[in-house]
Amino acid sequence: MAINLTDKSVGNTTTPRAQTKPKHTNLTPEMELLAALMKIVSLISEALRNVEKLPAALISGGVVQAAAALALAVFKAPTGIFLHNGKGLFYLYYGVLIGVGTFGFVEASVGFWVSGDLNNWHRRVVGKTIMWISILPRDGNGYKPIGYH
Repeated sequence: MAINLTDKSVGNTTTPRAQTKPKHTNLTPEMELLAALMKIVSLISEALRNVEKLPAALISGGVVQAAAALALAVFKAPTGIFLHNGKGLFYLYYGVLIGVGTFGFVEASVGFWVSGDLNNWHRRVVGKTIMWISILPRDGNGYKPIGYH
């Protein structure tokens, strides 16, 4: 059976969807990175409601987290308070980055483990717990302990 690729009403030829090439956009690499991160954030949001998306959210979130920590450790040297107050804060900077990177790898590994059996409620609970821990706010600006003015 032959497929007619000519649209008689318009008079031009069209290509099937499977053969269409993506349109080129004028996005900068920073904008493309931001768009990719927004997709990951959307995936994480959906994964907390839909268990079928949980492994993909864990894997992608963990890989991004580990890659960001590794990039900071390699390309961004500690400055300011980390250099002028002894070696303790200098080592703390790299210790925190190692911890975040390790947690990212663990998160991605849990994503692979959860994907092995989505019907196992233990795996789902562990996966969702790791996901919640990974999205907890780590910035203390909004947190004030009781009695702090």
